[in-house]
Amino acid sequence: MEIVSVEDIDRESLATKTFDLGIFFCGFEDRASYLIRQKKTNLQISDHLVLDYENDPEILSKAANKQRFKKLATSSKIDVSSKHQFESVAELLSRKIEKIGKERVKILIDYSSMRRTLYSDILCFFHFGLPDIVSANLYFSYSMGNYVGKFAPKYVFDHETLTGLEGITSQSKEKLAVFNLGFEPISTLTMLEIIEADEVHGILASPGVTSRSAQRTRKANSEFIEQNLTEELNYIPLRSVERYVRFCLEQYGRKIDSHDVVFVPYGPKPHVLGSVVCCFIEQTWSNIYIRGTESRRVNVTATGEVVVSKISFR
Repeated sequence: MEIVSVEDIDRESLATKTFDLGIFFCGFEDRASYLIRQKKTNLQISDHLVLDYENDPEILSKAANKQRFKKLATSSKIDVSSKHQFESVAELLSRKIEKIGKERVKILIDYSSMRRTLYSDILCFFHFGLPDIVSANLYFSYSMGNYVGKFAPKYVFDHETLTGLEGITSQSKEKLAVFNLGFEPISTLTMLEIIEADEVHGILASPGVTSRSAQRTRKANSEFIEQNLTEELNYIPLRSVERYVRFCLEQYGRKIDSHDVVFVPYGPKPHVLGSVVCCFIEQTWSNIYIRGTESRRVNVTATGEVVVSKISFR
């Protein structure tokens, strides 16, 4: 199937729909279970799939989430290694889709605490598989968060492309790198050196979670912005995956014949999701996932605001 549309929708509209399946992730962040704790959301979900990583450390906040999700379904463990994760996800989803038994499915996905490899694998599953399904409407829900503590710098020791988003490269084309800027300036500059792009573009979330978020992000990445960008920095609202996707397809779609486009998304999650969607729509583009020393685990509590994006496959 192919992605045919990307829409921003109101959180309130979730209560007006009945979902065939809800997919959640039992992470350590408090916001991982925020959506299911909101009675006013009144979610109508026929079946649930709660994902968890094998050998993930048990800490207090994760134990609390596990108890909350236990009321919905027993957690399904998946292999965290890049080699086997997609196989684990595809097997679990195949069983659920077969159980639903419909040609048209409607699925809610809370990716607030998911790693990008996980929600990218979910999209990959719907893009490349499911010959018996006519359409799938996926509603990606993201709970905005307050970070309790400070991140430690992340140092890159490896990078790879997300599953299904390897893109197509050509030695006759120049390389254009699109960086979604976050709060990892050291890692960003490292990847800039590794990629060796001919053109470097930057996207910053503005407005962000708070009125100061964009200013803080710009300050953290001042060296990258001032010394490396080929064009002016682009500002796109954090709350709009739809606008992110539309902008990138228009801005970089015109360069397909002359450039290999590679996305290096550091954040925030709605923009990372947008970059993944772009690469599934334009299969010549690639999307890079950075592996490195893990930042210090920082708990994230929900602000109460939820961003919802509807991604439709046909």
